[in-house]
Amino acid sequence: PAAPAPAAPAAVEAARPRDPEAAERLAAELKRLTLDGSTEAVLRCCTPDVEALTVTRSMLPRLSLRRIVSELPSLTSLSLAGARLGAAGLRVVLLAAARNATLATLDLSGNGGDGECVAAVAAMLSSNGTLRELNLADNSLTTNLSEQVAPALVRNTSLTALRIARVGLLDATALAKAVATSQRIAVLDLSRNTCTAPAYRELCKAVSSGSLTDLNISGCDLDDTGGQSLAEAVRQGRLHRLQCDNTGLSATVVASVMAGLSRSAQVDKLQFVDVGTAKAGAWGGAFGDGAGWTRLLAPAAAVATLNLEACGLDSNNLRTLAAALRKNANLTHLNVSGNEVSLHPLKAALRKRRRRLRMLIAGRNDLTDLFAPPSPDEEEEGEEEEEANPDAAPEGEEEDDDCFGEPVAAWMPECLDLSGSKVDAPCCSQLGAALASFDCKCKDLVLDSCRLDGNLLSKLLAPLVDRVTMGGAAMLKRLVLFQTGVGDAGADALAKALKAGVHVHDLEVGFSNVSDRGASLLADTLTADSHTSSLGLRMNKIRNGGASALAKAISSGACPLRSLDVSANGIGVSGIKDLAASCAAGASGPLRVVDVADQRSDGEAAGSLPDHEMTAVLAAVARAVAAQPDLSVNLSALGGMAEDARKIDSGNIRTDFARVSCLRNPSLQDAIHLSQVLRVDAFTAAEWSMIVGKEAPSWLHVPGMRHMGVLASQMSMSVTPGKLTDLLESEADCGVGELFLVKDVVTKKPTGDAWILLDNAEAVQRALELYYRGGAALYGTPFAVSSIDVDVEGDADVGSEAALAHMALRSQEAAAAEAAERALVKAMHEQILVKQRNWKPCYTDGRIS
Repeated sequence: PAAPAPAAPAAVEAARPRDPEAAERLAAELKRLTLDGSTEAVLRCCTPDVEALTVTRSMLPRLSLRRIVSELPSLTSLSLAGARLGAAGLRVVLLAAARNATLATLDLSGNGGDGECVAAVAAMLSSNGTLRELNLADNSLTTNLSEQVAPALVRNTSLTALRIARVGLLDATALAKAVATSQRIAVLDLSRNTCTAPAYRELCKAVSSGSLTDLNISGCDLDDTGGQSLAEAVRQGRLHRLQCDNTGLSATVVASVMAGLSRSAQVDKLQFVDVGTAKAGAWGGAFGDGAGWTRLLAPAAAVATLNLEACGLDSNNLRTLAAALRKNANLTHLNVSGNEVSLHPLKAALRKRRRRLRMLIAGRNDLTDLFAPPSPDEEEEGEEEEEANPDAAPEGEEEDDDCFGEPVAAWMPECLDLSGSKVDAPCCSQLGAALASFDCKCKDLVLDSCRLDGNLLSKLLAPLVDRVTMGGAAMLKRLVLFQTGVGDAGADALAKALKAGVHVHDLEVGFSNVSDRGASLLADTLTADSHTSSLGLRMNKIRNGGASALAKAISSGACPLRSLDVSANGIGVSGIKDLAASCAAGASGPLRVVDVADQRSDGEAAGSLPDHEMTAVLAAVARAVAAQPDLSVNLSALGGMAEDARKIDSGNIRTDFARVSCLRNPSLQDAIHLSQVLRVDAFTAAEWSMIVGKEAPSWLHVPGMRHMGVLASQMSMSVTPGKLTDLLESEADCGVGELFLVKDVVTKKPTGDAWILLDNAEAVQRALELYYRGGAALYGTPFAVSSIDVDVEGDADVGSEAALAHMALRSQEAAAAEAAERALVKAMHEQILVKQRNWKPCYTDGRIS
């Protein structure tokens, strides 16, 4: 028979299974890349299997984003969250996305956007037809966002999720109306903005229409009238997630919202409810009889997360909640912290649930007898309940072969958070006994900000030690004792328990007055038999002795640690050098993360290393990273601005070089390189005008002059043109033709950016070299320098004479403004002298008579 025809290349590519770890490998190589390092490993990881890319730092001049993204034909998700692109860079990416047909998810949160970015957002939404998720949170987009974006949102045909938390929005009426009209937005995050009553009315229409399934209005001021409207809307809508915590609603209105949710036709799909921190008060109204809770948390309900933090729960409605929880099978995360109520009724209900909670956050409540063994009456009631409802017992529970103690803790969740609670000796003893019980599945215990001492911690750990002594096993995946004040006595109790065989995988004892003695005791437990993989000791009183003990344990070769955090302790030069040397010695082991940053004590930089000492530290860390490329070491706030720090600084090795030089942050040129791949055509003249801003100098529109310009960004708002000009002339030998400080269009205050026209293209390179070697700083604050290498459609070298004329006019205006300011200062000085003479005649004629 004839041989089958070869498959087409496209068909072969479509049939080939994708590598799900390709994106992770690329992210790891990008993190390892140093300023002078080889880019081959990064480019090898740029394959068609990569569908998501996160950019948090610039790779110029070694590697451009244009080169990376051009090798990712399957890219559908791009995240620039927290990249600090600046307003101009953000506008570049937005307008590039307007002509893109592949991206489905775009995260631009935390990039320093301003009010002029709103027009770019509207243009992108009007033109793009593939983007489904857009995140613009934490950008100062000011008040006109709603009016400008709403029409574009109605025209858009693809967007289903919009997140605009903390953007300075004052009135979301038009935006909410657009959401209700479009019927496509399913996820809307308006948290931490200001919403008026009309905005809430339109938002309620969107909820009741059924298009919204995920709504977040946390931190938005909401009066009771709006709350009642929301309650009615959620009853008619299809919400799966609702977050309305910190909205200022009264407890009665919150109860009405919950009642509306419970009566919703989609209650079986409701997964997440957060109404925490409502106004304190007794819950009543629709939930007084428990019918609302029963409907909301019925056995068929899908609510997986419920946040009732600081909602004013009292004993009565807590019992109502407990009764509803008994037969609920889907709730896995419950937060009732901050209600200052006895949780004993909740314990009784959780003992009878069919499914164990995965997380219970119960801090700042009354924990009396919460962990005590059940009384005879409770046992008898439980047996009767089991006989009446045999299916109500917890599912999937099997007794351990090493049974020890009584079955008293089956109700305890996998993660128990008691942060901020008052724990006394009986509570510690009962909690320890519950953790040691054979039926306890709790593996994460958080006691953050609970006041403990060595004695209380010993009472907590004693039952676990006894279980090990009796031949059982005692293990906690995570134990958090941050800000507990356990001190060295607590460290001693922990060390004894660990040596006795109690296994704690992740131990956090930060900010708890642990000194060298306590650190040494914990270091002695890090042997081959230990299971401690993470040790957190930040913000304690550890000095060189404790650091050396930890370094010795790591260097032994038997240390099981993967992560060590001793930042902010006041460790001196010798201790830091020992820890750096231990990184190299322990690189062949499991160690992956070491944090020794910011060693200051009592406000003094106790661990600030001179350059010659820092060189030895960096050399040791470089050897460690060469042996173990996945090792991450934080050496920031220790000194080290020399060339050695520049060579080793990367996403894995953090030094002061990048921290004080802004080299981590992507620049305008990075955004331009990215845009050249995201869209196939050049920016139009109108788009370029939108990018540079309305008040930008005219030479930015002249190609022959634009290539001689740079953008200085992330500067202090107090920077003056004279200071910046002096720096460029003295440090980079750049002649400055014009320096234009960018001002906010609303407040008219400097934004920290400046467009600078230099003498020639060589001067641009010298300015960039000054930035790349870490010399771009004023008043001790570093700033970024970016070239402006961009193509604009229809550009021609015309208008240069007009640009020069505008420059001369601006120069005259600046000189006039400076002269007027000097005259004003002189006049004010004369007025002060007159007041002094009138106040004390002895100062007449400028002398004492």
